[in-house]
Amino acid sequence: MFQSKLPKKFWFYAVLHSVYLLNRIPTKLLQNKSSYEILYGHAPDLSKLKVFGCLSYASTLPVNRHTFDPRANKCAFLGYKSGMKGYILVDVHNSEILVSRNVKFFDLEFPFHSLSLNPLPNTHIYIDSNCDLSGKLPVDTEATIQNTPFSEDIFVNDIVTNDIEHLNNDVEDVQSLPLRKSQRVSKTPSHLQDYICHSIAYPMTNYVCYSNLAPQHQVYALSISHDVEPSTFHQASQDSRWLTAMQTKIEALNANHTWEFVKLPSNVVAIGSKWVYKIKRHADGSIERFKARLVAQGYTQTEGLDYFETFSPVAKLSTIRVLLSLVSIHGWHLHQLDVNNAFLHGDLNEVVYMKVPQGVSSPKSRQVCKLLKSLYGLKQAKRQWFEKLTQFLYAHGFVQATSNHNLFTKSTTSSFTALLVYVDEIILDGTSLTVFDELKLALHQTFKIKNLGQLKFFLGLEVAHSSKGITLC
Repeated sequence: MFQSKLPKKFWFYAVLHSVYLLNRIPTKLLQNKSSYEILYGHAPDLSKLKVFGCLSYASTLPVNRHTFDPRANKCAFLGYKSGMKGYILVDVHNSEILVSRNVKFFDLEFPFHSLSLNPLPNTHIYIDSNCDLSGKLPVDTEATIQNTPFSEDIFVNDIVTNDIEHLNNDVEDVQSLPLRKSQRVSKTPSHLQDYICHSIAYPMTNYVCYSNLAPQHQVYALSISHDVEPSTFHQASQDSRWLTAMQTKIEALNANHTWEFVKLPSNVVAIGSKWVYKIKRHADGSIERFKARLVAQGYTQTEGLDYFETFSPVAKLSTIRVLLSLVSIHGWHLHQLDVNNAFLHGDLNEVVYMKVPQGVSSPKSRQVCKLLKSLYGLKQAKRQWFEKLTQFLYAHGFVQATSNHNLFTKSTTSSFTALLVYVDEIILDGTSLTVFDELKLALHQTFKIKNLGQLKFFLGLEVAHSSKGITLC
């Protein structure tokens, strides 16, 4: 409806057209078959699919037209007539609904786009090829025009002549006027009041100071920007630390049987991949390790072929703030966990082919990687991993919150524990460190986790702890 700019009164046909398409699209729930194929026992004919609302010309019947009548009516496509081979169309001039079999379609043109303009009624402009920019015509042509009756029609040379003269006068008037300067006082938008904008004025009145923070947190905050993470494989390959990180990752992928090398089937396009680099730190700010992650370029995947369902809940920042507020008010414990190779734990149900990554060599030339396990970057990767983790937490007595599905809670007579998930990072807060240790051990045995200690940095928030509460930056 939006693309074609059809009037809202045709919403009924848009719904029918959507249902028509959905019944003919293969779905994973029916073993990659369409509802039409399940019902009738054979695949539907998709050769006659047209774009909803596109320009179409319906042939008029010879018995209803005369010699000078149009041979076709200008229409817009509305859908398919059930039980008939004809197409449902709407005449763009009189909004009459008609059904026709003899139709010419223009899928990339939409007639109601042009109808949104307001042309002058009953006005025709004739452009003569003999006209020049001055608006003058040869004598023979001018004499012919003077002897030709023109009711309400406007001849373009008269328009050009009058408009050019009028335009020259307007330009002279505008040039003689002084330039007008706005008197409005420029103010910084309210949402930028807490930020330093434009150039820095000295002495500085607004700045971030870490002098009042604990020495341990000062070290952590300042160490975040000390080392630069590479953005390309070429940059990382110049540093032995990142080379070791990539080799470690490749060994982990091979040990997990993430892929196998095969020849790419015909009519199949393999997706690409990219290395992403991240420095992982301890709670005191010191470097824990250099992490290299192989990310598949899932934006080149084709829906219905190498992925189907992709939805996965996203952690809400408001939920994080409420959780941190409760921790501060009640004095709960607040820890952070990181899951090793989280997406590799997801089960991949579709067949996906990926080009051999940089730094990896295949046994034979012209081979690709057939993915056996989920990988970062795939459209379905986050969903598969979250489904795996959810099953684990259900088995250990956690309940999923209805307001935010990334939040899981477990309450007993002696303790309360809350767990918030964001992709492969987990916030753990609650009343009992003993419960924390038991849950960490179970998670590590199933997924292999890293215990990052007290929460310091999460989703762009710096979290500083003190006896007075929690400070966010």
